[in-house]
Amino acid sequence: MNQCPKCGASVSTDQLFCNNCGFSFTVSPAAAKYKKSWYIGGGIALILLLTFVFYFLFSSSEEKTADRFIEALESKDTAVLRELLMTHLFKLCWMQLPMVLFYETLKMI
Repeated sequence: MNQCPKCGASVSTDQLFCNNCGFSFTVSPAAAKYKKSWYIGGGIALILLLTFVFYFLFSSSEEKTADRFIEALESKDTAVLRELLMTHLFKLCWMQLPMVLFYETLKMI
């Protein structure tokens, strides 16, 4: 009789899985730990990315941006108009990125 490295339950030598916790004896404990740490690291990275994206998207007030746009139109300031348009196009692209990353992550699982 052996012991499960995850939960410590007694298991026979011919078992492929632990009856108590479901641990697979065909995968080494080091590989299982590596896989678990990859999921944790990926989850933290995803949370940080989403936090950055939402902060970036919602940090400027819409009224201030609209006022700057109207002033730039009235004064025919093409540099400000270009900046405002490029910033908002960039923000629209960033809105799509988390959805694509989430979909691709689901496909990998």
